[in-house]
Amino acid sequence: MWSIGDVVGVDAITESIVDWLSEKGFAFLNEKGVIAHPARHCGERPSVIDLKFANEPAIANDVIQEWAIDTDIARMSDRYGIHFTIDHGRKETDNLYGVKYSLKNVEPQDWVRAFDDELTKLQDIEDIANQDNPTHDNLERYAGVLTQVIQNATAERKPSPHAKPWWDRELSDLSMKIAEARRAQKELGEQFSRTIQSRIIRSRHFFKKLCKYKKTAWASEKLQNAKSTEIWSFPNWSKGIRNYPTPPISRGDGRPKATTHEEKCEALREELSQVPPRP
Repeated sequence: MWSIGDVVGVDAITESIVDWLSEKGFAFLNEKGVIAHPARHCGERPSVIDLKFANEPAIANDVIQEWAIDTDIARMSDRYGIHFTIDHGRKETDNLYGVKYSLKNVEPQDWVRAFDDELTKLQDIEDIANQDNPTHDNLERYAGVLTQVIQNATAERKPSPHAKPWWDRELSDLSMKIAEARRAQKELGEQFSRTIQSRIIRSRHFFKKLCKYKKTAWASEKLQNAKSTEIWSFPNWSKGIRNYPTPPISRGDGRPKATTHEEKCEALREELSQVPPRP
C-alpha cells in the first residue's frame, strides 16, 4: 500500500493485518512512497515506519484533516514529524493576525523604528510595490511579506501559559536550521547524503546542549532574583501534576460501562455502599 514497485518478502502476519484493515473499511493516509524515517547512515535505507489509518466513520465525517509529514516539528527525533487535525465539527474563529499580540507597553515610535528595520531586510518587497500592474500572485506575495514584517516588528507578544520561559530566538533559529536540513534530506528521497546527515546530527547535539544551558541559566537567574516569600515554592518545580484516567468500570446487568467521573462514582457507591442485609 505504501511501497513503490514490487514488494518481496511480505510475511503472512502483514498480509492478514492489511486484509483485516481493508475489510473493516480503514483508509490508508500515508502518501505512497513518501518516507517518514530517513536513513541515518549509508548502510541503512529510508523507510516509512509510521503508517496511519483512519476508520470508515472518521473518513465519512471528514474527521482527519490536514494530514502531512512535517519536518519542522521533528527537532530531536530521528524521524520526521506527522501533523494532522482531528475535527469533530469545530467552528473556525476568524483571526486576521494569526497570532495575538499585546502593544500595551510599546511606544509608537519604537514600533515604527522596528517596522522600518524589518522592512529594510527585505529587498523583493520594493520590487513588488513599484510594479505598475502587479499580478494577483504578486499581490498575494506582497500581502504575505507585509504581514510577516508587521508581526516581526511587534515588540511584545501576548505570552502563552504553555510557553517555555527559557526559550528564546537563538533556540528558534537553531530549530529552523535543523528543519531546513531535514527538508533538504527529504527532497533527496531514497538517496543518502552524508553531508546533510552530519549537519543534522551536529545541529541536534548542539540544540540539546543549548537547551540544557538555557534552562540552567534561566533557573539560576530565577533563584538569584527570588524573594524570600517565593523560595518555598521552588521545590514544587520537580513534582509536576500527573492525572492518569482510570479504566471504564463494569456495572453489570447489561448496562454500559461507567466512563465519566460521575458514572464511576455512582458505580462505586452502588457496589461498596449497599444496604446491609437484615439479620
